[in-house]
Amino acid sequence: CSMDLTFKTKEGYFNYRVAAVIVNDGKILAQRNIKPNEYYLPGGRVTFGETSEEALLREIKEELKIDITDYRPLWLNECFFVECGKNFHEIGTYYIVDISKTSFNHFEDEFELKEKCRINTYCWLNIDKLDNYFLYPKFIKNEINNINDGFKLIITRE
Repeated sequence: CSMDLTFKTKEGYFNYRVAAVIVNDGKILAQRNIKPNEYYLPGGRVTFGETSEEALLREIKEELKIDITDYRPLWLNECFFVECGKNFHEIGTYYIVDISKTSFNHFEDEFELKEKCRINTYCWLNIDKLDNYFLYPKFIKNEINNINDGFKLIITRE
C-alpha cells in the first residue's frame, strides 16, 4: 500500500493532488463536499512513486468507474491556504478530460457513486453560474473559460 503524498511539517501540511476538469454541455463536473454548497473537482492524492497521470487514471477509475484515454495537462496550481487553523501548501495538477468516448452516462444534475466504503455526490455545475457556488480552489472560476489557452502555472494564496 503506497503512501499518499501528504505529510505534516513544523510549518503545516503538504499535499500533492491531481484532479480532472470534465466539461459537458456548458457544465463542469464537481464533487460535493460534506459542507453544503462546497465543491471540488474529482481526483485525489498522488501516491509516492506514482506520476500525476497514473494518479489521474487511478482516481477516475475509483471514483467515476471509467477508463479514460483522452486527457491532457491543463493547470499546475501551487496553492497556499489555511483550513481549520492549519497552513497548507498544495501542488495540484489539473487535467482536461474528455469523457465522450467512455462508458460514462451520468448526466443528471446530481448523482451518487460508491467509492470503496463511501458514497460520493457529484454535481454538474453551470459554468456561467459558478459564482453561486464555493468551488475550490477558487482560481477555477476564472480559468474555466480559458481552457483552450494551453498549459498554465497558477500560484494562489487563499
